[in-house]
Amino acid sequence: MIFVSLIIGSVFLKTRLSFSLPGWWGIGTILILFFITTTIFIVERKRMPFLITIYVLIVLDTLLGIGSRIPGLAELLTQPISKSTALWVILIMGPIVALVCGFGTYRYIMRNESN
Repeated sequence: MIFVSLIIGSVFLKTRLSFSLPGWWGIGTILILFFITTTIFIVERKRMPFLITIYVLIVLDTLLGIGSRIPGLAELLTQPISKSTALWVILIMGPIVALVCGFGTYRYIMRNESN
């Protein structure tokens, strides 16, 4: 819920608060954080199966973060979109992603509960 709130807030609210690491510094920082979260996921996935949903979002954010720092992809990934387009994407894709991830987590729990 916190992650979704931050994403929606970043689309609709503008603040002076920002942090940017361009180029290789940004890619290196993203990869270090991704390695840390991957390690946490591997260690805790049996105890907390819902982490797969969060981990999928982290992988997506990692790919977008690295892609936005590669010159060929940066123009495509950093083009501004209108607020109405962002709202429709969130309203349509949000529930679809939630259902897919929720069903996947439920299926994983049911499959492993019988063991």
